[in-house]
Amino acid sequence: MQGVLTKRDILAHTWTVIRHFGLFMFLDVVRAPEGCTFLEILARHEFSKEQRDELRLVRRVDVSATRLQKDVLPRTEFSPSAAAQLNQVASLLRRLQNSQEQHTRGKIDPLLQRFETMLTSLAGKEGPVRAALGTLSRSELMAVEARVLRNAQKRCRDEVDEKLNHARVELDLVRAHLVRLYLALDEDHRALLQPRLSPEAIALVA
Repeated sequence: MQGVLTKRDILAHTWTVIRHFGLFMFLDVVRAPEGCTFLEILARHEFSKEQRDELRLVRRVDVSATRLQKDVLPRTEFSPSAAAQLNQVASLLRRLQNSQEQHTRGKIDPLLQRFETMLTSLAGKEGPVRAALGTLSRSELMAVEARVLRNAQKRCRDEVDEKLNHARVELDLVRAHLVRLYLALDEDHRALLQPRLSPEAIALVA
């Protein structure tokens, strides 16, 4: 299902879009691939703005998890440096858990209200937008647009969830390998290394 307004339509109404959604939103429209609908661009713009900190966290954790996997999986014994890596794994897992718990959903109503206001402005102008609006009643049009926007927002959230899950799988592999090496130590060596472990890391090997 597609939204009514495409990138081409929006570029023909620069000032209307800037007035309703701001310059940065319009720049996202300019940078978007051809064929994108306005609602897809809007959903991604608003999601990125609201979830900026979470998106940065997910990217950082994903990079750290990949690096840890490359460094840790070749290990054959648990050493002081392995203790530091286990501490890092425990910290990253906690941050992922916090991110998933705080993972907020997109706010569709304010976006639709702003979109409907802009659409009303564009409906009074000659061109492809007015022609497209003429095929649907106002209520039918907004019902279609609401479904399109929800689908676009869901795709944004699913992409973040996919990155979160990818990072978690990588961290779980690293955690399992380090815990296996730690448990293979005799009790004296474990006692020597335990003070180097954070409380979160100790919980992983308990």
